[in-house]
Formats: sequence, structure tokens, C-alpha cells
Amino acid sequence: MINSKHAKTAIPQILTAAHSLSNQFVELSFIWATLSEPTAAAALDQFYSAANLFDEMLGQMFAEQYGREVEQFDYCPLIDRSSFSEVGLRMRALTDHLAKIGASPNRCGRFTRPWLWGLCQRSAYLVAAVDWLVGEGRPDDTEVENSFIGAMAGSADFGHRLSPIGLEHGTLGLLDTVNMSINKAVAVVTMLSNSFATDGDEGRPSDDSVYYALQAVQHELLDVAAVVESFHRNTPR
Repeated sequence: MINSKHAKTAIPQILTAAHSLSNQFVELSFIWATLSEPTAAAALDQFYSAANLFDEMLGQMFAEQYGREVEQFDYCPLIDRSSFSEVGLRMRALTDHLAKIGASPNRCGRFTRPWLWGLCQRSAYLVAAVDWLVGEGRPDDTEVENSFIGAMAGSADFGHRLSPIGLEHGTLGLLDTVNMSINKAVAVVTMLSNSFATDGDEGRPSDDSVYYALQAVQHELLDVAAVVESFHRNTPR
């Protein structure tokens, strides 16, 4: 059993590192789907380094708590060839496992040895999937999803979140994408604030509705940050 003092220290550290890794994956997804081979390969190498650091951090936590190293996991790919979709599936498995504790009001109680072991396993599989793709390179016969977050949902196409103008048109496409996200976020916040401008509780949204409305705004802003940062890093200067 993990003591509560250790859990209170470890949980924020894990969630912060995982959030950073997730943001890097979103950026990598965009680069992989839209930019050239050298740029995509460099971004993949950066994500590979970040995934390894995250995996090493988890291994160190496990060793400090239990006095033993995490066992070697046998990696069995979900897809029969190296592909970005395989990396996306492994990243999604990692974030789904983190969600079991991230949204729980009783975080320390859920931070158990099996949960940490499961997180280490999923992290190791993510590193193995990226390592496989790094070794194979960008396959010529692999259809890359036309979306900067497409791989997070397997074969789903999230291209509708980008400007229909297309980012290949440079700053015009970037500006239109940012404006789309901001307009959607402002619309949600406006409707939400108007619902609290009247007297009494009648007609006000439920707590769940408020929570998911704010989540929608947060996701739009994260989309903006990911697209702008990636555009900045990969625009020739």
C-alpha cells in the first residue's frame, strides 16, 4: 500500500508530467500529419525522449516505494506494422489509465500498487511503440491521419477542428483556425454567463453541464496553443 504522504507528492508530479507529454503528442500529431519528413522525424525524436523521461520517472517512483525495479514488459503491438496509429493507441491507453485517478476526489485512495504498476506498463508500451516507429521511420505505405489529434482516436478524422482554408496556406489558415476556436469558446462562455445573469435558479444549467461547458472551452484553448506553437516551431525563419 502506498502511504498517503508519498501519494500526495507523487500524484501531482505524475499528472503534470503526463499533461506535458500529452501536449507534446498533440503537437507531434499535427506535425506528423501535415509537415515534411525531416521535420516529422525530428518531432518524433523529441517525443521519444520525453516519453523515455516519463517512463524513467515512473520506474524511479516504483523502485523508491517498493525497493525493487519494475519488471520488463513484453511488448505486443496492437497493429501488425509500425505506424503512428499504434503510438496513438498506446498514448490513449496511458491517458485513460491516468483518468482513473485524475478526476477522482479520493486520489490518494486510488493511488495503489496495482494502479502504479499498470501505469508503468502502459508507459513502457508507449515507449516501445515510439521506438518501433523511430526504428522503421515514416512508412511510405502508411496513410497518415489528416488531423493534428487524429491518432488519439484511432481512425477518427478531426480535420473539422482546423480551418477549411488549410494550414498549407500559411498564416491565413492559422488565423482562421485560431478564430474558429476562439469564437466557439466565447460562444460557450457567453451562454454560460447569461444563464447566471437572471435571478433565481430556474433555467440554470446543472453542475455537470457547467463542468463540461468549461471543459469544452479549455479544449478549444489547448487546441489554439498546440497549433500556434507547432506553427511557430516549424515555420522557416
